[in-house]
Amino acid sequence: VGSEMCIRDRLSLNNMGYFNLRRGRYTEAEEQLVEASGMLDSLFPGDHQRRVMVFNNLASLYAQQWRLEEAETLYVTALEMVERLYDTPHPEIARQHNNLGTLYRDRQRSVEARRHFTRAVEEYRAMTYPDRAELAVALGNLGWMQVESGSVAEGRALILESLDMRRALFDDGHHERIAAERIVATMYA
Repeated sequence: VGSEMCIRDRLSLNNMGYFNLRRGRYTEAEEQLVEASGMLDSLFPGDHQRRVMVFNNLASLYAQQWRLEEAETLYVTALEMVERLYDTPHPEIARQHNNLGTLYRDRQRSVEARRHFTRAVEEYRAMTYPDRAELAVALGNLGWMQVESGSVAEGRALILESLDMRRALFDDGHHERIAAERIVATMYA
């Protein structure tokens, strides 16, 4: 019971940190996530999904603050960890590649971004039952990178595939569907 309570406390800190991150309370979020990370490191030395979760939350916080080198270190660590934890294809591996692709896109490192978005799409497509919403996001990300790099026809096809998936998954007013429709409108503008 004692160690179970200890784990819940650490996860609660992570959840509070994530909540504060989403509300823009970055100082509080960082304190809570750093503390949760340290505690989980001592509880779960080595590779563990709960540590990946905290790394992602911290990396997301750092990325939002444009502390991109710190974010990259955490995202790379999380990817390496999930690649050791899970056999491929796995949704967590795909998610980590998409996270890194997004970070590299934001850092204007398009070759690396495209490589990670491609890997995310490959992972999702290799799954028997992929999360179609996450696949749609990865397809849109890869498609946009292809358009920006000059592979316009290939990129447009991926973006349209992403839009078709989002239309099948979400109602007209859903933010995911609206975002995809805006991307398509921008692409043809």
